[in-house]
Amino acid sequence: MKTKRLFNYRPLCFVALFLVAGILTAECLYPVHKLYVLIPAVLSLAVGIGLFLFSKTRRFTYMAVFFLIGLIAMFSASSVYDSRYVEGGYTAIQGKVDSEIVIEDGKTMFYVKDVVLDGEELSGRAYVSLESDDRPDFRAGDIVVIYGNFEFKEHNWFDTYYSVSVNKQTYYNMWGKSVTRVADGKPSFPLNLQLSIKQMFYDYLDEDTAMICQALVLGDKFGIEDNLYDGIKASGLAHVLAVSGLHVTALASALMYLLKKTKLKPLLSFIIVAVITFFYVMLCGFTASSIRAFIMTAVLNFGVMMGFKYDKMSSLSLAGAIILITRPQSIMDAGFLLSMFSVLGIFTYYKTFKNTVEKVRLKLGFGNKKREDGKGIFLLDRGFTKCYNKVGDVVSVSLSANLMTTPLIAYFFKSLPVLFILSNIIILPYLMFIYLILLIITLFCQLTTLWGGVTIMQILLKPFVAWTDFVGTLDWSTIDFSATVFLVIAWIVSAILSSKYIFVNKRFKFVAVTLWLALFGVIITLALI
Repeated sequence: MKTKRLFNYRPLCFVALFLVAGILTAECLYPVHKLYVLIPAVLSLAVGIGLFLFSKTRRFTYMAVFFLIGLIAMFSASSVYDSRYVEGGYTAIQGKVDSEIVIEDGKTMFYVKDVVLDGEELSGRAYVSLESDDRPDFRAGDIVVIYGNFEFKEHNWFDTYYSVSVNKQTYYNMWGKSVTRVADGKPSFPLNLQLSIKQMFYDYLDEDTAMICQALVLGDKFGIEDNLYDGIKASGLAHVLAVSGLHVTALASALMYLLKKTKLKPLLSFIIVAVITFFYVMLCGFTASSIRAFIMTAVLNFGVMMGFKYDKMSSLSLAGAIILITRPQSIMDAGFLLSMFSVLGIFTYYKTFKNTVEKVRLKLGFGNKKREDGKGIFLLDRGFTKCYNKVGDVVSVSLSANLMTTPLIAYFFKSLPVLFILSNIIILPYLMFIYLILLIITLFCQLTTLWGGVTIMQILLKPFVAWTDFVGTLDWSTIDFSATVFLVIAWIVSAILSSKYIFVNKRFKFVAVTLWLALFGVIITLALI
């Protein structure tokens, strides 16, 4: 009699898992001498050779290989970053303005690239902050000389700010005292388009609405006011301000729907959608969440076109592996982790919550009315059931995503939103509809130069602004809660052990999770002692 497997074998999931293990091992060894990295490297190489020598274990060789790839990728990324170190101090640098110029709270903030220090050109960008709120005489694309305190952003052990800096290619800080424009210049095409879109929002909308539109379309929260952002975070809707799966999937789905109406060949439709969504991801700055969404959407559309069965977990693992191989420091990026684990939560627990919602519906007796009971009663029952199912879908998705990301939110932001379910039921569906309208209006206005058409967003976004303002005034809208990295690990492993992907009965799962938490607690206690 065959023993039931503990889980389905998905090679891509193990690729991602061992890649992560290698990256984390390299980061753990970062504070010590670099030669210590040779120990896990040699061990993984030996294990890989050992697995390859035996026919029964040969197919598992890739696990050791991807552990080694993760180790090398993170070690190399850290070494390259550290090689950019330059001595700081009061000095002058020259650079090309590479962002919008934000004036807020008595400061002028922007980024510069092509940084030149003491005649030597440095790689990467510098973040510049000036103690001045005067309108500058330079703009994006201009060459400027900045005088002030210059410093290198050092890589600290498991530092999330380091991860964000590398992903933005921003390796230096410049606390400026003065700026002199030395030459006119032109911004790059993506930056010029970004600035044109932002200028349109700020010219025809009030400041809060313009900031929301900027974040919705471009995922750019640079310069957004603290009060506005705090209200959005308190409502549990901060994820809509980062271009992620919601945005890219909504855009790709809308494009696929329109292209189907034109009866184009599936391959041509796939290429068009892939090119447009890739351009959109580039416009949003290639954030980890947008790249993850682009890869998964492309895999889904390609699979549908070719008639392949879509495996959600393998698609998520592929996206994670590609991002981590090219940008291994993303393992410490809050945006990447929240994006990956929210999707993992939906894949893992959506059906469980949905089935619970369905059981409640059956117990309440909704959807059981027949035409013989009366046409009015039947139509009312059917309408109420559809509404109940829609709300049930939103609640199931929201609970699933938040179940897996709650410890991460507590770890990164030190607080938890209380009204996230209510916000996702009332506001999120409406906001995603507005997002698609905003994309269409933005494209139309940019192509026709009739920028005034965007003023309709002043009205359409009022419910969202009013809701976040209201929630922001409630003292109990968030709970102060700070999670340690140990709690994050314990929570996520427990969630995976108790998921539908582990094929054991509920009693065994309960025992396994209990033992795991007890063992984990003992290990942490001993480590602290």
